Amino acid sequence: MPTLIHDDLERRYQLTLPANMDAPAPLVIVLHGGGGNGSAIAEITAFDALAEREGFIAAFPSAYMRHWYDDRNIRLTDSHPEFVDDVGFIAAMIDAIAAQHPVDLGRVYIAGASNGAMLAFRLTREIGHRIAAVGAVMGLLPEHYRNHGEPEVAMPICLIHGTADPIVPYTGGEMRVQRKFYGNALSVDDTVAYWVAHNHCITPPTIEELPESDDENSMLVRRETYEYGTDNAEVVLFVVQGGGHTWPGGKQYAGEWLIGKTCSNFNATEAIWEFFQRHRRG
Repeated sequence: MPTLIHDDLERRYQLTLPANMDAPAPLVIVLHGGGGNGSAIAEITAFDALAEREGFIAAFPSAYMRHWYDDRNIRLTDSHPEFVDDVGFIAAMIDAIAAQHPVDLGRVYIAGASNGAMLAFRLTREIGHRIAAVGAVMGLLPEHYRNHGEPEVAMPICLIHGTADPIVPYTGGEMRVQRKFYGNALSVDDTVAYWVAHNHCITPPTIEELPESDDENSMLVRRETYEYGTDNAEVVLFVVQGGGHTWPGGKQYAGEWLIGKTCSNFNATEAIWEFFQRHRRG
């Protein structure tokens, strides 16, 4: 597993490379949720298998002590440092991968789950000029996001969220895992409204309901598309009716009693990759 030293800490990431890389390839960085690691999110999302099939590079970094420093700046324990430079780590990782492999630097994408999605929003603000698009699953804007300033560039955003998420509620408010409090988030509607306004997209959106299946955990999925933003920076929202704090189409990584149900008829990984392919940074 590749490592690098950043800010006096050894940082690790898992890397999946497509076969026969003859030309610069897109790079998809997949950020795990709180308590996870790079290997776990690769297994949950199957982004590694998709990378091999579609011919892009996939990187799965691991957070220090399993938690990213997004705009909430939450410390896990008393022994956790006051600040960990995760933005600098991700930027350094991009440089390290590009120094060793042919990367199309106009097609660097961030996909994040939960805490990883919240870090993706922070990356958009601080190094957005290096990112072509963001996919955020089960993660919303922290309530104080705007206090840190606005992103300098328009950013294509794909949001995927379950209406029955017990940890990051669809309607916003307190984020909890059982009795432990992890800060407050905006609602899905307010998060979408922020990015639609930032990107200057048109409203109302185009709305489409995706087909269900006969699977036990089939769920109704509604797609809302806000188009014609600055530099084609669209905002797409997938609402998973009854979905939990889960990655649709992915592995049920914990019990339903804790995280809710995983939608079986909609694949978030493929939807995000389809979204990414429509965007590049000039």
